[in-house]
Amino acid sequence: MTENRPYTFELASILLTAQRRGEDVTDLYETAQRNSVDTGQMQRAAQILDQLDAAGEDIAEWVRREYLLDGWLRGYIPVGQADVPTSIAAQMAEAHYAGT
Repeated sequence: MTENRPYTFELASILLTAQRRGEDVTDLYETAQRNSVDTGQMQRAAQILDQLDAAGEDIAEWVRREYLLDGWLRGYIPVGQADVPTSIAAQMAEAHYAGT
């Protein structure tokens, strides 16, 4: 199971979008497992995002903030630097967790 919680939520947001479109998500689950995100972990994250979405939360922004908070706490993003796009924060998280 991965320690990279923001990545788990990012995958879960992709999963929700694909499921809502009626797309096959088999490949997404396989990708998740190759990256140490197990099925149960991904499904729980998707349930959380589904609840946040139902409450009116912007899921893409929520995932970005997850990366920021994680980066600030773990030190791979300087505290207070809030203008980091999700794609860059995800790369920084990947590098951080690959080294731990």
